[in-house]
Amino acid sequence: MSYLDITLNPSSMRIFFNARVSTIDDVCNEVKDFLLRRKVVKHFDVLLLLREALINAVVHGSKKDFSKQIKCDIWFEKLDLFIKVCDEGQGFDWRKKSSQIVELASTSGRGLSIMKVYATKMEYNECGNEVTLIKNVMMPAGVE
Repeated sequence: MSYLDITLNPSSMRIFFNARVSTIDDVCNEVKDFLLRRKVVKHFDVLLLLREALINAVVHGSKKDFSKQIKCDIWFEKLDLFIKVCDEGQGFDWRKKSSQIVELASTSGRGLSIMKVYATKMEYNECGNEVTLIKNVMMPAGVE
């Protein structure tokens, strides 16, 4: 297993890891276990969002520089799950990038579009090296 520094609490977790693509699967597995322990059985969307955010942080934000760290915070608030991913890169112009249309033949650039579709809400910090994804994951009491 790759280097992971994980802090678990009843309704949250924090993960630090070095910017290496091979570690993303390990992070996703830890988050999946966290979600299953909290009875979030419909977790496909969450893991897709997480994976896209982590890939962007490792590949684009950190340029796969193993000396840089990625921080991932996950927590619940009422019916929503929050995923915050932050890298040590310079960031990017998310306003400009989010309005661009990706060509069908392109081999990259779909991550932002995927996150927009699957997240309930998506926010960036000013410089663009931190994204917060919000996803409604819980059913209100009495609803199935």
